[in-house]
Amino acid sequence: MAVEYVKVETEVPKEAYELSRALYNITAKAKEVTDNGWQTSEDLPQLLLTAATELVTALQGVEKMGDEAKASPALFAKAFALSGADVASLWVRGEQPVE
Repeated sequence: MAVEYVKVETEVPKEAYELSRALYNITAKAKEVTDNGWQTSEDLPQLLLTAATELVTALQGVEKMGDEAKASPALFAKAFALSGADVASLWVRGEQPVE
C-alpha cells in the first residue's frame, strides 16, 4: 500500500525558527563528524566552528524570542518541533529534512 502525503504550509516566529535551524545544523554536523567514530583532533574543531557560526547568526534576534513566545506559544513551539523532526530524520535511513 502506497503512502500518500499532503503538503502543508505554516507560519512560525522568525527568531525561534532560526534558532531551531541552528540547533538542527549543529546536530547534523555532530552526526556527520561522528559517523566514522570520534576523532577529537579532526572532529572537535569542525563541530565547534559549526556551533559558533550557527549560534552567532541565530542569536542575533534572541531578545525578540520572549515576545514571540508570548504572542503565540503554540507557533513558538512549532518552530522547534519542525526542526526536531529533522533532527530525528538524521537517524532514519533515507530520510531527508522536511524544510
